[in-house]
Amino acid sequence: MSTVQISKKLYGDDLARLRYSQEDPSIYFLGLPTVGQVRYEPEIGFQLQHAVAKELGYPKMETLKDFENAIKEYVENNPTINDKPTLGLSLLADDWRIKISTTNPAVAATGGPDDGEWYYDTKTGEAELHLMRPDEREYFRWLNHMNDIGLLDPESFIQKYDQYQAKIAEGRVVALADAKWEYVDAEVALVAAGMPERAYGMYPLTLDDSYTFADFRPVGYSGGYGIGISTSCEDPVAAIKFLDWMCTDEAQILARWGGLEGDHYVVEDGHRKFTDEIFKMQNEDPNFSTVTGIGIYSWPWLDTVKVLLIQTEITIAQLIKRQSSKVILISKKKYWMLTVLRCGKTCTQMQVTLRKAHTVSYGKSTFLQTQKQR
Repeated sequence: MSTVQISKKLYGDDLARLRYSQEDPSIYFLGLPTVGQVRYEPEIGFQLQHAVAKELGYPKMETLKDFENAIKEYVENNPTINDKPTLGLSLLADDWRIKISTTNPAVAATGGPDDGEWYYDTKTGEAELHLMRPDEREYFRWLNHMNDIGLLDPESFIQKYDQYQAKIAEGRVVALADAKWEYVDAEVALVAAGMPERAYGMYPLTLDDSYTFADFRPVGYSGGYGIGISTSCEDPVAAIKFLDWMCTDEAQILARWGGLEGDHYVVEDGHRKFTDEIFKMQNEDPNFSTVTGIGIYSWPWLDTVKVLLIQTEITIAQLIKRQSSKVILISKKKYWMLTVLRCGKTCTQMQVTLRKAHTVSYGKSTFLQTQKQR
């Protein structure tokens, strides 16, 4: 199948979105965003623990005032969770993540879509930095109010990402204002620890009922970035064949959805269905992707995935001996980020260093992708 055939089949009417510009209509990258994606929940918004919603009788949750009332009542009734102080709303402002958990919720709560740092007015055709909007000033007034009444985590603007995740994984953070992908690892750890009620519901809340949450606004296909083949590639034909294969149903089922038929899923009435064991593992095991390989391969195909901590001590020497193990064991006291060089088809020889890299596991062999020291 040629590249053009792939493009026509995979991208359909969105093919034109891959063109560089009107002046240069060439296609330099195969776009990475999901084609024809159907979303069932917002990507950004406000999160409340299921335990809170249940205890309060599943109250109406449409505005920030509704959100505040729920947090306030639950914290007053439950000053501690798991023998530690209950935290109301916790935010994250660590480095670039300030845009996700601190500033993005301001535009979302005031009816704006997630267009990066900009707000585009569809009526006037003008764009401005979204933080300059008077509407968003009111959101930050609300945050200040939450701080005044003791419902905002006092460490919100100074905590690091790992500290933020650790609090969530303890189950004592009642509410968040974040994107799902930023806290999902800690949430999976909660479920694995037997606390599914401490996981979060995603609520598309607004400052008041005069706004409409815009995260479901159709924006068309975003083809501004993707996978390309460099001019220095030694075998561009092999590279495009690999990209060809990654676009097939066979590859997508194997790498992105179901894994291996019989091992991970069965086909019933013409539909793929995870086995009971894999379904349970997907919902409870924080290492699901690294153990099974399902969901590992995305941009840049070999995706970097942080391995969550397992309560087991292990030395680097033991790690090398366990190179064929399906589960990577990491010290619970440290984040051991390791670099392993893949040699041939198996990891028969490895070079291990303590540096900031992310762990990637495929099948029974363990690979760790090299990453520059941060």
